[in-house]
Amino acid sequence: DSFKESEVDSIKQTLESGDLGTLSDFSHDDYNPEALKVTITTSDDDGYYNDLLQYRKEAASVLGLNFDQIGEVDLVAKPDTVVFTLELLPEYSSFDEKDFNSITNALQTGDLGPLYDLEYSDDTSGALIATIWSSSTPDDNYDGVENYVFSVPE
Repeated sequence: DSFKESEVDSIKQTLESGDLGTLSDFSHDDYNPEALKVTITTSDDDGYYNDLLQYRKEAASVLGLNFDQIGEVDLVAKPDTVVFTLELLPEYSSFDEKDFNSITNALQTGDLGPLYDLEYSDDTSGALIATIWSSSTPDDNYDGVENYVFSVPE
């Protein structure tokens, strides 16, 4: 089911009020046109940036990488799990098989989360994408509730 036009208008008016933060994007989702894609910018009074910075430092340490090799970090908070997606940047042109195996072994320790997936990036040449779940029962159903956070290194 998709939203009725009156529901879309009501949601947009509520978000434009600014009570939740500054509305910077309000559109239909590219992958699921029945869903709305909403981006709200808020102040970081609770220090979430510092939490993500600390997570990037921890990930670099666990994975045996330099801090600046942890690129973009995406976080999706769901009712049963938090899903971290990390862009891992190679020190030189690309990760070789030895690097891939070393990072896989580090992920298998579970220090960053009990479940993971590791693959080569389709977007950044030579980079890897590590997806890490905070629980051992990942919810791959993106039709439900989710809160998305995006972090780009400085």
